[in-house]
Formats: sequence, C-alpha cells, structure tokens
Amino acid sequence: MAEVIWKEDVFALRKYVLFYGSLKFGESSANILNGKFKEYSRLLESNPRLDKRIEVEGLEQHEIRSVLVHECYRLYYVIEGNAESEVVRVIDLVDTRSNPETLPERLKNAVGNKV
Repeated sequence: MAEVIWKEDVFALRKYVLFYGSLKFGESSANILNGKFKEYSRLLESNPRLDKRIEVEGLEQHEIRSVLVHECYRLYYVIEGNAESEVVRVIDLVDTRSNPETLPERLKNAVGNKV
C-alpha cells in the first residue's frame, strides 16, 4: 500500500478549486468534486500505477503519471521509493481546459520543488 502525499501548493490549489466551484456551481457540486479527489487518493494508495505514464523531456528518470479525476481536472503524480514503501507524491492539479503547451514546464517546476 502506497502513501499518498499532496504537495502543499497543490493541496492549496485543490482548496481554491473547491472554493471557486462552490461559488460558481454550488456547494453540492464542490462536495462531489472533493469526493472524487478523495476517491482517487484512496485508489492511488492501492494502485499507484493507476493510469498512464507521462514522458517529459529532461524528467525521464522520474515516474510521472496522471489520472483524470473529473472532465476538467487531471492529477499529476510521481511514484517514489521501492516496492515495499512506495510514495505517491501529487505534484500538480491541472485544469484540462488550460494550454497544454505549458504542461512540461509546470511538471519540471513541480518535480524540482518536491515539498
């Protein structure tokens, strides 16, 4: 079983997304989205290699993966450690409607700033 750790800035972004969602779409919708974030955190604990691996030039040594949590949000994470003590570090939460050309740079920054 892997440990799932959200980077502080990603967790703060998650809180902002939920706050904005509650204002824009209602508290019920924000609660549903929060439930999806929690559900995928639990799924990543038991199956860290849940979705596809992402290849980013310059980051080949890192096992970066992503999973679509909602049609508008994708989690990016890195698997660290060994088979006995794997850590899933959630390094970014990306709005799927954003410019995809900025993703490699975002991931490079996120991997470089682990805490």
